[in-house]
Amino acid sequence: GVHVTVRPARVTVAPHGTTSFTVVLSLTASAVAALPSVEQVKDAAALLTTVRGAVLATPTTAGAGIYPLRVPFLIAPRGLSNVVAPATVSLAPSADGTRDVASASLRNTGIHAGVADVYSWGLRSGPIGAGSVDVRAVGVQSLTTGLDGAPLPDSDRMLVFAVNTYEPWSSAATDEFDILINKNTSGTDWYILSTLDHGLATAGQPDGRMGCFLFRGSDQQLVAAAFADAPDNSSTLRCGVLASAIGLSSGAQPIAYTIQSVSLVSAAADAIAGIGYLDPFAPAISQGDNINLAPGRSATLPLWVDPVAFATQPALGWMIVSPDDASGPAQAETIPVVLPPTSP
Repeated sequence: GVHVTVRPARVTVAPHGTTSFTVVLSLTASAVAALPSVEQVKDAAALLTTVRGAVLATPTTAGAGIYPLRVPFLIAPRGLSNVVAPATVSLAPSADGTRDVASASLRNTGIHAGVADVYSWGLRSGPIGAGSVDVRAVGVQSLTTGLDGAPLPDSDRMLVFAVNTYEPWSSAATDEFDILINKNTSGTDWYILSTLDHGLATAGQPDGRMGCFLFRGSDQQLVAAAFADAPDNSSTLRCGVLASAIGLSSGAQPIAYTIQSVSLVSAAADAIAGIGYLDPFAPAISQGDNINLAPGRSATLPLWVDPVAFATQPALGWMIVSPDDASGPAQAETIPVVLPPTSP
């Protein structure tokens, strides 16, 4: 479905000179919209669409040392969604007075289908020029289902952390992100949730797959492991861990977390000084929603804050992750939380 044009089709090159021509590859809007999403490519690598061929410049004269010039190309086109969230929302007390509520209108102005995955936004940082380890925003959600989608017992939750960077990576496996989790905010019982190359961590040789490893801070022992959701040519990764793996249960204090990152192929590194909070069993802010948005479509996202719980587990607001958006800040829209004056 790719249309190729060469303009101009014929050029003259002076001796020892240069000249330029343009090759344009184009796809129809419907072809771009039909390209696989990052989730489809992750689940079945064969779905990755590539366009390949060669530009052949054939001389019109013959003679010694005069040969056709063949320039091969390979392109992996990507259909982009553009899920847009409002910059602010106005919270107001609910009818029963137990929560502050609002709604956010989300819309997909892109040509490709997109998703809005909602997190409690806990950490933010300005750009420092650290490339693909330059952390912009971190959020977390607490789910009642495991990574396989199966329901969890009431005594457990799946904690999913999302990390968004200012610049994309070619492969996330060239970077390491370490989320430091304190299970009771005391500073004495903590864990490290590391995302790094699976092969490097398990066999000492990189294999290009991003792993998600939970280590106990007191003795550096591995507690749990899974694969991270970190698409190539992206700037947002997601890493999940069971609350039970950290020794969390209902009624415990909120967790506190922060993050640091380092490139495995350069000297670039980053660390956020702030602290994020969340009680997996009684969050103070809405999170965990997942909304599919076709191109040109809109949806309403209900938002709420428990102002009493917010006092012990504050959040910056909501982080809307859209993996099919353009890499960079667009993949993680943020909405700050501003409690109304009437909140406790």
